Parts: sequence; C-alpha cells; structure tokens
Amino acid sequence: ISKRSCPRANKRALLLEVTEAFPERLEQLKFYWSYCPKGCGIHENGDFGFVGSKAKIDAVTMEVFPYYKKGELIETKVPLAKIADVLKPYLA
Repeated sequence: ISKRSCPRANKRALLLEVTEAFPERLEQLKFYWSYCPKGCGIHENGDFGFVGSKAKIDAVTMEVFPYYKKGELIETKVPLAKIADVLKPYLA
C-alpha cells in the first residue's frame, strides 16, 4: 500500500479503516490521500485517492472523504466509517 499523503491528512484513521476491511488486497493497490483539494498527496494518481473535507450530514459537521478511482471522482462526502462500504464493490 502506498503511503503517499500530505502532512495534515488523517492518514492513520483512514489507513486502519482500509487495511482492516481489505488486508488481502493491500499489496496490489496504491491509496493516496490529501487533507484538502490542493492535492499535495496527489490523490488523483493512485488506484484510489481520498481528499479530506468537512460536511454537514444530518445536521452534524463531520470529516468526510471525496474519493477517486484512477483519477475519476466517484463519490463525495463519504464519512470515514463508510469508506470500506464504498470501496467494497471495487475490491471484492
């Protein structure tokens, strides 16, 4: 798994969420993430890329991750706890 990220990214929480859900696939994939849309973690270059953001969901402000698959924006406003669910169709 690639560890390319920006210095402010919440990479530990995101990495744990992904590694616990898909341990058998980690050797084959590159995950990149950035804390903001500026993109210093080059999120658009990995197999999967994540960009940290904040959004209000059900009246609660929380950290969310728009995510990319091979440079294409797939979904916006994915809460951390749902990352494994949205990746499952691609990694099954």
